[in-house]
Amino acid sequence: MEITNPVFVVLDVPLKGQSVFATCFIPAGTPLFQELPIITVSDARAAAKIDSLNHAFLLLSPERKIVYLSLCNSQPVPDALISEEDIAVLGIWKTNTFVLDKEGIINGIFHMASRLNHSCHGGENARWEWCKEEGLMKFWTDQDIEVGNFSGSIRTDF
Repeated sequence: MEITNPVFVVLDVPLKGQSVFATCFIPAGTPLFQELPIITVSDARAAAKIDSLNHAFLLLSPERKIVYLSLCNSQPVPDALISEEDIAVLGIWKTNTFVLDKEGIINGIFHMASRLNHSCHGGENARWEWCKEEGLMKFWTDQDIEVGNFSGSIRTDF
């Protein structure tokens, strides 16, 4: 995904990982970016999702694996029976996944979108929409955003 003339930047924040900051005033309704998923999984049962996730990860190019593994993992799964990479893949999935349909069957991980705080608890700065036909996630601002602010929540309306 390439963003030309970005209205925001992703910066490291000590002790908090990476956050998104506006580089200029961004009015409400501004299109921000759109991107293809790194991985999508379409299974309803938890065990099947894990199997599908592991299979999808194995099929990624080495470059895409690096992108995936660079995402935040706030839920490491301590389990001596699986490899460190499998623990990381699952933890990253649990930390960053987007539910892409009303039924909760289709889930996805995205390079840029997964770095945004995607919450359902109010105070959102941006909205997202999954365009199934195009296979793209699209983002735009939900409210005016001042320079230096941004990484508040994002939401969707199913």
